[in-house]
Parts: sequence; structure tokens; C-alpha cells
Amino acid sequence: MAQYESEARVPKIDLVKQMSQIFDVNSPALTVPDIDTYAGLMHTLFALEDMYGLKVKNISGQPYLCLDRSISAPGSSVDQMLHAWMEQADKLENGEISKEEYDERRYKYPELDTYQRHAKVSSQKLSDHLIPALFDKKNLTDIQFLFLKISKISLYTL
Repeated sequence: MAQYESEARVPKIDLVKQMSQIFDVNSPALTVPDIDTYAGLMHTLFALEDMYGLKVKNISGQPYLCLDRSISAPGSSVDQMLHAWMEQADKLENGEISKEEYDERRYKYPELDTYQRHAKVSSQKLSDHLIPALFDKKNLTDIQFLFLKISKISLYTL
């Protein structure tokens, strides 16, 4: 069972069918969805609903997909990722980038992501060396100095 759960092995289709009857579900609900079929796409969307709070909403009689606000709150990682995707999709639609450039960004995500901001972090060794020089004990309370020593705060967080 552990090998099935880790996807090291997959059960034979006959076993999947038997299990689906026992659990009273469709067999695609128990397997990795095949997104090349509409049923597989739907099971992928169902999995996204379970894992990430994807919801289908009725807006003027049309189905729209949206994420649960607790996951896609402004400033969250998912929100930033979706904005990066949206930014590139808008550029494609407006003719600012070609379909090939758009696809390259998708296929090399997150390597070519231009939306997320990354901070360079100083090495712990450098931080450990500079903290005593930057913070003379006589300018700090004993508690502040002790906190710095115990937590080994890196320079970028100060």
C-alpha cells in the first residue's frame, strides 16, 4: 500500500475497479488523473478543490474558477504566482510577447518568473562575524545582546 501511496507502483486496473466499487466512486477518482480526457480534467479540478480550495462559482450563469481567499489572499505565495501568470498572459494577449516566449516562461517556471521578488541572504558565517562588530554590548541591554547571541540573527533581518 505504501508503494501505491508514494506512486512507486500503481495498482492494476482490475484492482482499481474493485476498490472503486468498494468505495462507491468512479475508478478515475482513485488514480492519477489523465488530463488528456475531460473526465481526467474534472478529477484534476476536484483534486485542486480538495488540496487548494479551488471553487467553481456561478457568475451570470457561467462557471468561473477561483481559489479560496485563505489560500489566495493578497500577498500570499499563491496570489503572487497567479499574478505572475496573469501578467504573462496579459502580455501575450496584448502582443507584447510571442506565444513562444509565453510557453518558454510556462515550461521553465519558476526559473523565468519575473513577478516574485527574491532576497539575497548573507552567509551565516559572515553574519556571525559582523554582528559582534556592529553591536557593541555596551549599547545594548543584556537581554538584547543575549537574544542576538542565542538566535544568531542574520544581517538581512536586522
